[in-house]
Amino acid sequence: TPAADALSPDQMPNMGGCSTLSVGETTYLALDLPSGTYGAACFFPDMGDGMPHLMKGMSTIFTVA
Repeated sequence: TPAADALSPDQMPNMGGCSTLSVGETTYLALDLPSGTYGAACFFPDMGDGMPHLMKGMSTIFTVA
């Protein structure tokens, strides 16, 4: 159950994303983000157990000055 003060999905607009990559590949995503705090998360499933990478810690919060 989300915390009472948690953000709802409508408060988190999608600012960009990328498609699936092959193992060992890298991609760069060029975005023009206004100043603020953002989160990045990977929703791709793990090949071993199917769990989204987000649930294994593949996420971060960052600030654009």
